[in-house]
Amino acid sequence: MRRLIAAVLALATGCSLPLPSGVHTPSGVKDQGQSAELEVLPPGPTAGQSQTATVLGFLAAQASPAGDYAIARQFLTGDAVRSWSPAAGVRVYAPDNEKVDLNRNDPSVTSVSVQVRLTTIATVDRTGHYQLDTGRPNDFYGLTKTLGGWRISSVPTGVGLQLSPIDLQRTFAARNIYYLAPQLHPGDPRHVVPDRVFLPAGPALDEALVRRVVAPPSIGLLGSVDGVSAPALTVLSVGRSRDGVVTVTLSDDALGLGTIDLQDLFARTVWTLRQDVQFTGLRLQTTRGVLRLAGQPEVQPATAWESYDPDGLAADPQYFYVAGRRLLGSTAHAPLTPGGVRVDRVAVSPRGERVAVLSQSSGGRVEVSLGSTRTFGVTPVVVARGLSSPTWGSGEEGLWMLEGRSRVVQLGPSRSLLQTVSMPGRPAGPITSLCLSRDGARAALVIAGTVYVSRVLWSAGAPSLVDAHPVASTGSPLQVVWSTSTELVVLEVGEQGARAVQRVAVDGSSPTPVSVGLLTPTAVAAAGTTLIVASGGALYAVAQAVPKRKAVGTNPVFPG
Repeated sequence: MRRLIAAVLALATGCSLPLPSGVHTPSGVKDQGQSAELEVLPPGPTAGQSQTATVLGFLAAQASPAGDYAIARQFLTGDAVRSWSPAAGVRVYAPDNEKVDLNRNDPSVTSVSVQVRLTTIATVDRTGHYQLDTGRPNDFYGLTKTLGGWRISSVPTGVGLQLSPIDLQRTFAARNIYYLAPQLHPGDPRHVVPDRVFLPAGPALDEALVRRVVAPPSIGLLGSVDGVSAPALTVLSVGRSRDGVVTVTLSDDALGLGTIDLQDLFARTVWTLRQDVQFTGLRLQTTRGVLRLAGQPEVQPATAWESYDPDGLAADPQYFYVAGRRLLGSTAHAPLTPGGVRVDRVAVSPRGERVAVLSQSSGGRVEVSLGSTRTFGVTPVVVARGLSSPTWGSGEEGLWMLEGRSRVVQLGPSRSLLQTVSMPGRPAGPITSLCLSRDGARAALVIAGTVYVSRVLWSAGAPSLVDAHPVASTGSPLQVVWSTSTELVVLEVGEQGARAVQRVAVDGSSPTPVSVGLLTPTAVAAAGTTLIVASGGALYAVAQAVPKRKAVGTNPVFPG
């Protein structure tokens, strides 16, 4: 007789699924968090395991990718093995405290259903794109009693891996795949844009990275970067020598690449592989021989193609700030703008050598002046009400600002009129902070007290911000800026009104609080590891030690 037994599994608070009763970690095996060279091998099914213990064992075993998840597959029947696809994506969960309710008293039951309810915090799709995604899905697992004990005969449709955050970090690697920023105007400098994705960790990571270089980007950048090199390329093999040189063999289609396309391919691949400190150089070849650029070495070193830097900043860039309504720089000894120019907000481009100054007047009117970062002389170009949050991005697109609390506007390189940036499907609520990434591909915004990141999409010379996705924040955000093209810094109001600062990856993963000591931050500026905080009318450099007072001033900004 077939009977349905529904069980909601109890998941202990913590980062990983608890092991079923009677199941333990083999002695002498260290956790991966203790040793990067040893992998925890969770146990397979054991004799006499209950139905719920079998499902718990299957979920726990998904933290071991060895042998294409061989241990996890031991919990499945043949049909379930064929229907379960770990490559379908990852559901990242936070453990719940739910009640177990099982009927264990009828020995005639040979086929049951077990219900699992997890709290989802994020998903990773097939392309490796991580996105916050809260929910409480109810999953049902069919189980059949076999000669070896209970086995899972059916898995939830469309569900791949289910991992805790710590297991995701153990078995997947967050890496950047680099694409080209679109050239909006002739002569724009070429630079790359990082697409942050999660890829299975392990010895095949080099190959996975290179194969992604010649594939389209994830949904996080789709349409906002230039496509891969034409003609379409196939990666035949990827190998690494003992001295760290990676050799990539491409299909003979690569022989059709022009000089610029080949240069771009070298740059993108070097930038993608250089995330590994043991990578020393790149050789590209086809079955017919080595590909090389005229006058350049066969092996491109890991330090090559610095001009393609997505952030475009000089080493140890200076920051700018406002004091007494004058523009100052951290390395300057005198105000940078002419004496008659009143400054309330400023933005400096990292590549275009341009400066924008916003001057507030009565009635909420704001005058925007543009000039050169070489002379810092500025010329008024437009006046409007409620302008704030000036940001250049890469600089090639022109100046972006907020107008009031409902519109994003853009002032193109050769225009004196503001154009509205469309935001189809944007979240409802007031926009209180705007900042473009220095690679020009994304915008970070604070909308109704939540940080969002949108893609910048260009069509017929007009920009739009699309696909806004939320980014994790522990408090109520006040300001968001970019530290790098894949990391944000958020200023927020925390518990009991205290100000707090945190760094968070562009996809919302890996939030990290920043210690600001006894400061009460009112504004932040960031460039890589360097963080400048405004507090009490002074500026402070925040590092791991006590914040160091740098100058009297407000509204700090780095180029970008």
